[in-house]
Amino acid sequence: MKVDIVLCVPGSHVSMKWTMNLLRLYGQLAIKGLKVFIASAQGHNIYIVRNSCLRFSQSGKLSDRIDQKPFNGEIDYDHMVWIDSDNLIEPEYVERLISHDVDIVAGWYKGVLGVGEEIHDKNRIVCGVWSDVDHDYVNYIMEDFLALPRNEKGLVPVHFTGFGLICFKKGKFERLSYPWFNPKTKYYGNNAENAKIMTDDVSICERFRYAGFNIFVDPTCRILHEKEVAL
Repeated sequence: MKVDIVLCVPGSHVSMKWTMNLLRLYGQLAIKGLKVFIASAQGHNIYIVRNSCLRFSQSGKLSDRIDQKPFNGEIDYDHMVWIDSDNLIEPEYVERLISHDVDIVAGWYKGVLGVGEEIHDKNRIVCGVWSDVDHDYVNYIMEDFLALPRNEKGLVPVHFTGFGLICFKKGKFERLSYPWFNPKTKYYGNNAENAKIMTDDVSICERFRYAGFNIFVDPTCRILHEKEVAL
């Protein structure tokens, strides 16, 4: 099967706003003659759900082979776009991310607020870099992120980003072994207590970087995290 775009949409519980945005996106892509395949899965564990989105097989037979390819190699695509079930996107953002023609590029949004936290620009956003000082990862706050240097495409280079809205050129997931998504503990320093639990999106970004791929964020594609501000 040959398609232009694979839309990966993990999760089951979505709002009407999210649904309408996805329908608008699908309609706009169809009007332009682009062929779209939607991959979806649901469950109680996000990294298992993400892996399941990529395990589609026309034969219905799934494997746990470390060398398996996304969609069992049965779907030929140009770009893969992930949209989380709790993020509201603008449909035109997808075409904007694709147009940059880079390995990996994402929109950006604030993280989930903790109990008692206020919604303001000091909240951390879901992208960042690895610190050269203590090798921990550091999320930006909005004012710092918007002030960062940008490349000739207007993009900000990052070490990791969330999967609320992210675009991949084909060949990126194909370079990784299964399971593609897998959280892990990262240790830094000589003290075993100095450890950071890396979520599935942060850890896979680290794997992409080790594979030689660059990761960018488009500051013009700011999306809403429904848990925080959109409901």
